[in-house]
Amino acid sequence: MGEHATDNQIIELFFSRNNDALIRTDEKYGVYCRTISLRILNDSQDVEECINDMLYQAWNSIPPTRPNSLKAYLGKVIRNISLNKLKHSNRQKRAANECSVAFEELENVLTAAHNSVDEHLEAMALSKAINAFLDNQSAQNRKVFIARYWYFEPVSSIAKNLGISDSKTKMILLRMRNSLKDYLKDEGVL
Repeated sequence: MGEHATDNQIIELFFSRNNDALIRTDEKYGVYCRTISLRILNDSQDVEECINDMLYQAWNSIPPTRPNSLKAYLGKVIRNISLNKLKHSNRQKRAANECSVAFEELENVLTAAHNSVDEHLEAMALSKAINAFLDNQSAQNRKVFIARYWYFEPVSSIAKNLGISDSKTKMILLRMRNSLKDYLKDEGVL
């Protein structure tokens, strides 16, 4: 099978409880997951802990879960584990990294949604509204937004990957934040 194992082959290894599933997962998606985690935590030792936690969680959740996209599934798992570690490690003070900068950028847009009595329902409504908002954006704007606020990529990296200037990237993000705030107000989420 080797380094070129398909997602389905890796998932089958999980289902057969073969330890090679963990090795193949790390070979195929280790760099991807470490990149996500490092953008959030900015500490390679914490990242390795999160990778181990992600592999453990994948082992315990596959089966019964059979992800449609193993990459997306692992990306979501490592992101959540890393964000929880950041929250736990920095209750008083957040490190100055791309994650905290990205959160600060969205803070003015999303602050009202976090002060609700029923935060779970608010979060679900907010998530649904943001997805609907993104569905109505251009492909480039969606890529910029997701790269910044899901993957916590630096502005310069987003600009380089999309072949646009840093200033254009910043302008897209500013306009999208403003549009998102207006959209969320119109939808009654904020």
